[in-house]
Amino acid sequence: MCGIYAELTWSGQVDEEVVVRCRDEMVTRGPDDAGLYVSAQRECALAHRRLSIIDLSEAARQPLANEDGSVQVVANGEIYNYRELRSELEGDGHVFRTGSDSEVLVHGYEQWRDELPGRLLGMFAFAVWDGRRRELFVCRDRFGIKPLYVWRTTTRVAVASDLRALNAHPEFRRVVDGQSLGQYLCYGFVPTPRSIYVDVEKAAPARWTRFGGDGCETSGVYWDVPPESGRPLSPLAVGEELGALLADVLDSHLVSDVPLGLLLSGGIDSTVLALLMKQSLPERFSTFTIGYAGHERSEAGDAHSVSQLVGSAHHEGEGAVPDTAELLSKLADTYTEPMSDTSAIGVLALSELTRRSVKVALGGDGGDEIFAGYPNIFRKIRPNGARAENARLRWEQLFGGRSGVTQQLLAFHRSRYRLYDWRDVNAAVPDIDFDENAQVAPLAPHYDRRVPLLRRLQRLEARSFMTDMILAKVDRASMRHSLEVRVPMLDHRLADFAFGLPAKTVMPDKANKHLLRGWLEPRVPAELLNKPKAGFGYPLERDFDFDQARELVVNGEMVRAGWISRGWVRSAWDADVPRLRNRRYQLAVLEAWCRRWRPVGLEG
Repeated sequence: MCGIYAELTWSGQVDEEVVVRCRDEMVTRGPDDAGLYVSAQRECALAHRRLSIIDLSEAARQPLANEDGSVQVVANGEIYNYRELRSELEGDGHVFRTGSDSEVLVHGYEQWRDELPGRLLGMFAFAVWDGRRRELFVCRDRFGIKPLYVWRTTTRVAVASDLRALNAHPEFRRVVDGQSLGQYLCYGFVPTPRSIYVDVEKAAPARWTRFGGDGCETSGVYWDVPPESGRPLSPLAVGEELGALLADVLDSHLVSDVPLGLLLSGGIDSTVLALLMKQSLPERFSTFTIGYAGHERSEAGDAHSVSQLVGSAHHEGEGAVPDTAELLSKLADTYTEPMSDTSAIGVLALSELTRRSVKVALGGDGGDEIFAGYPNIFRKIRPNGARAENARLRWEQLFGGRSGVTQQLLAFHRSRYRLYDWRDVNAAVPDIDFDENAQVAPLAPHYDRRVPLLRRLQRLEARSFMTDMILAKVDRASMRHSLEVRVPMLDHRLADFAFGLPAKTVMPDKANKHLLRGWLEPRVPAELLNKPKAGFGYPLERDFDFDQARELVVNGEMVRAGWISRGWVRSAWDADVPRLRNRRYQLAVLEAWCRRWRPVGLEG
């Protein structure tokens, strides 16, 4: 599957014809694709697909229709259990024309309607046009692995996998949402449900929405992070069940008509995947990593050790980008919303390296959120060492006391992000009203004080940073290079298993990812298990030209337009605060985005 665009327009008169347009976007972003998105208006327009994974024939091009053409679909992602669903649907009389996994969405919607998403195993965003009922049904996968934007006006709704497609629409308003701008300054990304533009939202993960030809809209949730089941399991039983489940999940993610590879960091998650792939694949597979030569945070050495352990054909590239202006321009063209995670730089280089050899690669994203792997977040729950008592008391004051939800989330934000807060936003953006509730609004729906603290924090991570930063970062970078990245750790069967266990089983001591480490322990050398978590951050202090970036920001488009105060930018750039390099980089990314996409206004 490739990216999607679907549009439903109406005039307000129920008896007038509803116009539906859908298309199959290309996923590359090169100069020869400059006119690609301009054609997004053409009814059922098709572009040449460069990323076909299952059924590479011409017949499998989208949109795909049912037998009489009354139901059509455009889809992005992969449905891993499409063979089982197809067999069931054929047994009920449905006739398939292709071998594409996307075609099960057409017949599945005819058969099950709202129940279809809950039957799907995969990563997906899709739009189904039901001509009989004059309805457009759209849906996003459980964790938001694949993106989906929704643009609403008084007479139109359009959905797309990339803001680039909406930007090409002649009636689209490129007006920045002031609240979204404030949230970007607080988080380094624009959290769901907002987008950087007014009138556009990100569809929530695990939710479907149906748009009628009269403008009516209904929606429903088809999955949620499960509560703890409380079932007693011995450590041996947990380990055996996890091992069997990991093997099943991996096998389902290997469904493909083209060779697959693995994005290998040498960390816990990708090492688990490497060992599982060695078990499941009869042939030697390829692994890929990016390093930063001479830098202490480079993971290339660890990745090489794991590749030797599993016997993969290993490919290693260099992630450094010497020209800061060129780097910022490339990031802005790739990420159609501003996003300031420095690891996006390495992911772009890794995607380019990987695509030279394979079309599909597995990645380890999601393991930290599902199995409690961030030591700077989850380990504080059970602190150890000489300062254990002070750390425990401080943590209880933040999350276990009587303070309100807003105060607890503000404390979490300070600890987790260490970026700007609502006071900074009010000083930076004079034309909007932004308060502490606006700062924590993206977190509040996912914070439930009735559940154990570990589960609260896992849910916050899974529904905010993971979806809107990690997954978005990988999707845009890989799609730029026509590479599909699959994330087995976010198979909902693993989430059901891990979240259903008691919290003390998932994190009994200071060791992060206790369950995965237990599975790995008899299979890998101890040094691979005991090394500290490195992350994939870019060496800003060495490779990023902050003097050049300062000139871009202080004299930039957003300051000239009056959206951000020049005086605030200067003071923020020179402030003595934690994570100053990251904050400077965050402003540089925002300025580069403004220059690339040329927004025409700001609304509070």
